[in-house]
This record gives sequence, structure tokens and C-alpha cells, in this order.
Amino acid sequence: MYAVLKDHRCKESREAVENSLKVAVHKCAASIGYDIPTVAISESKEHSCKPVTLLLTPRLDKSVYNELLAGLEKMRSTNFDYKLYDYCNGEREVNVLDKPQRKICQAADLVRRYMAKNYSGLCDGSVYKKIAESEYTYVFCSSVEKYLNNSLGNPTMADGITQHLSQLISLLSNPACRLIKPIDIDYNFIEVLPKGTCFDIERKTFVKNPANLCGSPRAFVIYHYKEGVTPYPKKFVEGIKNSFPEYAEQMRFYKK
Repeated sequence: MYAVLKDHRCKESREAVENSLKVAVHKCAASIGYDIPTVAISESKEHSCKPVTLLLTPRLDKSVYNELLAGLEKMRSTNFDYKLYDYCNGEREVNVLDKPQRKICQAADLVRRYMAKNYSGLCDGSVYKKIAESEYTYVFCSSVEKYLNNSLGNPTMADGITQHLSQLISLLSNPACRLIKPIDIDYNFIEVLPKGTCFDIERKTFVKNPANLCGSPRAFVIYHYKEGVTPYPKKFVEGIKNSFPEYAEQMRFYKK
């Protein structure tokens, strides 16, 4: 059985899907030695209603599963209505975020999707961006005002946020604002090289792609970790002692 998701209102879309399905059925039949001269396509009334129901099953490849979730997240600001059931991680209905109704919220959602596409996000009222060398770490990029003004070079952004630019800058620059979910910082990890390697501060060990990492590590350091080699920051420690003779000052700097 072939199940498809399409725009039922568009005649061209319906015809394209039907033709694609017919070709798929012919190829499938030919692969097992059958010749089917005529293929009839019928549409289930159960799945033609609104909202569309999507079922994610364990048969989905992990990469397809992740891409599908990312694609659905981008669609939440459209007129496409759907219900989502995730059977990959236990039988459960996934709460789909409501579509923004107010214009300012729609503009903020456009900013959110633009940031996600460009590997950036908000943290403490500023814009942080994932650097090329890191797998997880976001670092300071620019102020919200500068970032949004630069984004106006994108026609879609310019059309969607120009009318609300001042209000967006004011809201998103406030560290307490949750109009766009900020980046979570996991202060227990520092990311180093090779890409994706993190130092677990609590356990005092290096881990490749740590499963318990929650958000962005606290920092990215250009240090090349080699298995079996324990780093000793002698020059760093000596520099601190030379710069801050008082022990209390050293501790304040270390904490910072």
C-alpha cells in the first residue's frame, strides 16, 4: 500500500501524485514478475478529511524521522492542518504548536524559522550562532537589532517583519522574552576538537557526542583532544597567577 500526503485543493497536485503512484505500482509489480495493465487509484475518505493525520512508525529510518519532524515544524505557520502521532517513541499524540494569529507573533515566528535555518538563536537578549568548527556550541554573534536589520536583505524576511521591526527588536532584546524559545546552555560541558567532542566537567572526562548534553555547551575551545592524553593547562594557570596575585581574585576569574 502507498500512502501519500498532498494538497487536496490543487488539481495539478492530485494528478501528479496519482501518476507517480501508478508508476510506483507498475515498477513494484514488474520487480516480482507481474504485469499490471491498469492501475486504479482510490483515495481513502478517512484520510481525506481535515486535519490530516500523520502516523510516524518504527519502520521510519532515523534520518527520515528527524527530517520529517523538522519539516513539520516549518509548516506550523502555514494553513496546513494536521494531527501527529509518534509511534517511534511509544504510542502518543504529539502536541502541534498552535499557529500564530497576531501579526507580531507571525513576524516573530518568521524570525525563529530564519534563525533555525541559519543555525542561530537567542540567548540573554542577543543572537548566538553555531560556529563551523563546532557540532553543538553556539557563541555570541551580534545584537538583535543588527541581526534583524541584516536579515532584511532576504526578501521574505523584509516582507514579513519590516512593519514590526522596532517592536521585534524591543521584545527579542529583552533577556526575559520567551516569544522565541532561547538557546539552552549546558554549563557542564565544554566542546573541543575533533568536532562533537566535549569535556564533561562533572565527570572530568572527554566524551564524543555526549548523550546527556542538554543544549549548547558553555564554551568552545580550540583544543585537539587525543585519546589517552590528559591536558594540563600549565600556561593558562601561570598566566592567571601572574595577572592576579591574590588567591580570591584568581577564584573570581576562574568562576567567570
